[in-house]
Amino acid sequence: MPRDSWSSGYATIAVPGDFNLVLLDELLKNQKLRLVGCCNELNAGYAADGYARANGVAACVATYSVGGLSFVNAIAGAYAEDLSVVEISGGPNTNTEPSRQYLHHTLGEISYRYVVEVFQRVTACAVSIDDPARALQQIDRALDICVSRRKPVYLEIACNLAAWPCSAPKPYVFGAQKVVTSRPALQEAVDRAAGMLNAALKPVLGKIVSY
Repeated sequence: MPRDSWSSGYATIAVPGDFNLVLLDELLKNQKLRLVGCCNELNAGYAADGYARANGVAACVATYSVGGLSFVNAIAGAYAEDLSVVEISGGPNTNTEPSRQYLHHTLGEISYRYVVEVFQRVTACAVSIDDPARALQQIDRALDICVSRRKPVYLEIACNLAAWPCSAPKPYVFGAQKVVTSRPALQEAVDRAAGMLNAALKPVLGKIVSY
């Protein structure tokens, strides 16, 4: 995909489908956002992979189930490569589960959470957004995890809620360090570690990453 396809403003890479059409209409209202269409979801996933490598963070949009699951290989690769990719998928109406409806483009069973469950294995956060009152909190948390951990996340937005109003977002610093370390305790830990390394005959220094 030519780089100038996304050179003006921020880009969202998408494959339209019936579960995400209202969501895409809402995204297009943002004049700073450029929608880049792809022929299929796997291509869109790898385009998002490349965009994240070049720009730090990428977003891609798919329809529910048949579209979202087509992203899996690309998203799993982004997870292995520590890339911040936000996969956004349309989701079933909020009244689908209570009414026990069969849905097209699915497994043909009355089961609706299997896509989220699949992405829980290849993302740092996979959530289904089906309540406007909680949407901002869920989205901010997922984006924070995506940026701070440099891992993909999955957001599934119920298609009948995509155009619903929600409260105005508050200022939020994504990826900010939220752990306050005691300086005396940190200095004591550094001194003890340095003492152990200096006293060792054959020191080995490893790295422990904790999220």
